[in-house]
Amino acid sequence: MDIDRLTEVITEEVRKYLAESGPSAPACACPSPAVSGGTVQDGGNRVSPPQSVGDPFVQQPVPAATQKVLCLIHGEIEEEREFFAALGRWTQDGISVESFIGHSVDRKALEKRGVRVITALSELGTRNEKIKSCRAVILPSLDRTLAAKVALGIADEDLIEIVFSALFYRVPVLAARERLLPNSQTTHGNNLPGMADKIAGYRADLERMGIAVVPMKEMLSRVVHTAKIAIPNSGEVIGHLITAEDAKNLPGPVIRVERGGLVTPTARELLAERGIEIEIVGGKE
Repeated sequence: MDIDRLTEVITEEVRKYLAESGPSAPACACPSPAVSGGTVQDGGNRVSPPQSVGDPFVQQPVPAATQKVLCLIHGEIEEEREFFAALGRWTQDGISVESFIGHSVDRKALEKRGVRVITALSELGTRNEKIKSCRAVILPSLDRTLAAKVALGIADEDLIEIVFSALFYRVPVLAARERLLPNSQTTHGNNLPGMADKIAGYRADLERMGIAVVPMKEMLSRVVHTAKIAIPNSGEVIGHLITAEDAKNLPGPVIRVERGGLVTPTARELLAERGIEIEIVGGKE
């Protein structure tokens, strides 16, 4: 059978099917354009067919699950450009940022990057629930005054109350160290005689409390890492390898690990030091 005869047979069968199927769009008598790889070739033009929103065969974009980070800013930020660039990237990573700020902080610069700005504890709603739902609390503008107050337990600011609540609920607290350094460009006096020893003591106290005081770059990268790991408080079970880096950021008091999952020895030690228990879930004893 030649190609012309085959075309006539197929066309006739299609017309019979349409007639038996009831009313529908009329069949076109003109020759149909060739179809190749899902793209209509009409003459010399390639035209992609419109995609139906409800078409089950068309893969629709799935929005990323939003992870929350609470940012506490009470003053200038040493690595400001790098910090604001990270805020822009976090939105793409599915990370939502809320920022509790002091009176001297430029709220417009934050709002322009999609950050919800908070200036009073009442705006947090149910404060404890809000803090517990966060993947991390960060302090990008930690200076020696704030470090001293936190180290000494002086909670005379709402911002410090939030820090203590986060530590209580074992939410990872990360702070940038740049404003504590002797060569800080935004904090004067760090290089005075004896001041370095005082600051070193404050940092040691913060670390013992569970606050990670690290370079700005490391703080920003940890936020993304922390936001991508499962949160045991939400009932999720961790099925991936748990490393020492994970153990530093996982909130407690209990983490749920899938039976057969791996926890490195160093990670086990760090979790034990932080008073976090490991619960094995699933499988047979």
